[in-house]
Amino acid sequence: MSHDREEATAEQSSKCESRASAIHSSPPPPLLPTFLSLCALLPVLSSAVRHRPPNIAFRSTFDPTFYSADPKFRYEVQDLIKIYGRLAEQTADWSTAVRTRRAGSVMGGGTPPRWEALFDEKPVLSKRSFKACVQQLPFRWPEEAKFPFYLLYSYEKGFSREPDSPELRQRVNDAAWKEPIRDEALEALFFSLAGDKLYLRKEDVSRQLQSWATRHAERRRQLQTHQLNQPSMGNELRSWDGSQRPSGQLLTGLNLSPPWLGGARDGGGRGPGLLERLGLRKDRSGEVDWPVFKQHVDMAAMQMDENSGDAREADDSRRKR
Repeated sequence: MSHDREEATAEQSSKCESRASAIHSSPPPPLLPTFLSLCALLPVLSSAVRHRPPNIAFRSTFDPTFYSADPKFRYEVQDLIKIYGRLAEQTADWSTAVRTRRAGSVMGGGTPPRWEALFDEKPVLSKRSFKACVQQLPFRWPEEAKFPFYLLYSYEKGFSREPDSPELRQRVNDAAWKEPIRDEALEALFFSLAGDKLYLRKEDVSRQLQSWATRHAERRRQLQTHQLNQPSMGNELRSWDGSQRPSGQLLTGLNLSPPWLGGARDGGGRGPGLLERLGLRKDRSGEVDWPVFKQHVDMAAMQMDENSGDAREADDSRRKR
């Protein structure tokens, strides 16, 4: 009996040793399939994070890379994209920038800006008619907003499985055009252009857009002049809107920038400077690009919220009396 027990114990220990050696000698699991599976989950995770409810206690800033809904506003970034893509100039696939009347038919001698189609039927638009006219304009996705919102929208609509092509861009534009725009975004747009007035004329829109374009062209010129006056730290410099500027331009390292060199100047705007006239730099003094447009509409939305809050406080104080 003792001999049989010893044989059974020896057999069991040999099995355990062989199993342990097999475990140690087996190769580790392949890393490539695991990595690919994680990459496949990233779009789903980013979409889940992006659609998190806006009342997040731990989040104090807005990251547009993963969020399309800023908690400060009652509309999403894509609503402003749908508006901007209707008012801006358009190519076959994209929209470029909102042209002011200064760069359109009056001063430039070309076709009128696309946004003037809002006033084709009526010279004066109320808030209600303005919002309806904006919805009817054709849409092209803004080229400056391709990343990340064009990619995110294409993924959500199931277009990301197809290779990029003009036909695919047209389908994306058609799908975005058919979707409604939140009324809060249109309200903010109207307020940014009309202020406290109850109606809009073509001259009001033109004056406001020219004010935006001139103000930011002056800021762009000051930043570019500041970059030119700095010692060269590399092969290229970047202006405030992300465009590359070679470090070997004229006046690099000098503390002087003649007034005729830059673009638009004061509130009246003197038009393009020498570099723009020679074609060495694009004249953007008559354009409102996507970041500028979004900034001003967002500011108008915050001003509307402040005004409504002040009105509520005034009503509460009157009721208490």
